[in-house]
Amino acid sequence: MKLDLSTLNRWVPSDEDFIALNVDLCVGCGACVRACVARIWSLDDATDRAVLAPDYRQRCLECGACDQVCEVRAIRFRYPPGGTGVVFEQG
Repeated sequence: MKLDLSTLNRWVPSDEDFIALNVDLCVGCGACVRACVARIWSLDDATDRAVLAPDYRQRCLECGACDQVCEVRAIRFRYPPGGTGVVFEQG
């Protein structure tokens, strides 16, 4: 039996930012990079600070791990507005 995973969830676009990065607070520890399974975070080689991918809204799994692991609170995550973001169809 072949399972079509694309039927389990869908992504509904949102124009609102649901992740905020305060670069002034970022210390470049890389915890967000290591915690993110969607790989929307990277460290800028020039500044040694976190950078959020421009297409993060489409790639983020909305787990909030980046917010949880940022010890200096440079990252703030909130869920996208209702009806947008990742929508689970089956469970």
